[in-house]
Amino acid sequence: MHNVDTDQWRQALTVNELSQRWGCHPITIRRLISGGNLPAFRVGREWRIRAKEVERHESANKPFHGGG
Repeated sequence: MHNVDTDQWRQALTVNELSQRWGCHPITIRRLISGGNLPAFRVGREWRIRAKEVERHESANKPFHGGG
């Protein structure tokens, strides 16, 4: 089992939090994760996305996310 640093866990967003931030459906986020386009890790049954990965994805995809 892979242990995730507690600070990284606290700075991570859930699928629902990220979908609200990006203004998209949670399924869109899950598809990005399952397609390997958005690195994430699981906490129990829930996906978490590290803040640095969110920022990296936003930088690379400004038109999609409205530059948000």
